Amino acid sequence: MRHHSGFTLFETLLVIALIGLLATLAIPFYQSFQTQAQLDSAIAELKQALRTAQLETMLGKSNVPHGVHIDAQHFIAYQGTSFSPSDPNNFSTTLAPSLHITTSFGADITFSGRQGTPSQTGTISIASSTISHTLSINALGTTGQTN
Repeated sequence: MRHHSGFTLFETLLVIALIGLLATLAIPFYQSFQTQAQLDSAIAELKQALRTAQLETMLGKSNVPHGVHIDAQHFIAYQGTSFSPSDPNNFSTTLAPSLHITTSFGADITFSGRQGTPSQTGTISIASSTISHTLSINALGTTGQTN
């Protein structure tokens, strides 16, 4: 009587099928995690850009106001009373392709004076097709976040 060691074809196919099933179930969770991480990162970067623009205005850096220009896929920190796309001092941040930005006000928020008063108040939302985060900017220029 001969004894065979190893796996049968059926056992091998069963293991491959189980691995495929687990991968199929895991992909949506991974994609959701990735989108949430991109959204969290974008919100943190936008908050930082707004805080930096306000702080640089309050400190009188270059003796001009500072602000943030917002469009659907970018936000750009700038110097001056208004956004100029050709200014070499602009600092642009591009969102992941799955994200987009909307505001309840215009495209620009400029901070002025030693108090860092914002030119606009309202909300800025960054969203994917399934998740959204909103920043609110009040008359003092402070930001609050809602999910």
